[in-house]
Amino acid sequence: MSSIILYTIKFKEDPPETGILANNWKIENWYDKNDTKQNSLIITYVLNAIENVILFSVDNYFREFSAEYKIQHNYDSFDNDWYKYVEYGTIIL
Repeated sequence: MSSIILYTIKFKEDPPETGILANNWKIENWYDKNDTKQNSLIITYVLNAIENVILFSVDNYFREFSAEYKIQHNYDSFDNDWYKYVEYGTIIL
């Protein structure tokens, strides 16, 4: 995780005119390596990207598993479908 963040910061230093993005909006036209707010935004951007990739992968895995399980066991649905928990953010209490 640290390596990915450091690499991204280093990437911003090389062509600083790439600016800073937040929520896919360019909020700074120039990267200043001494600006802690900009570095925090880069870290947030990296962590959000990692989270989205992981959630997408987990979501796809459980969707495929659920579909195949229903076929193999001749179910229309089942109570503990983890795909729904991951997809819709539901938790078991």
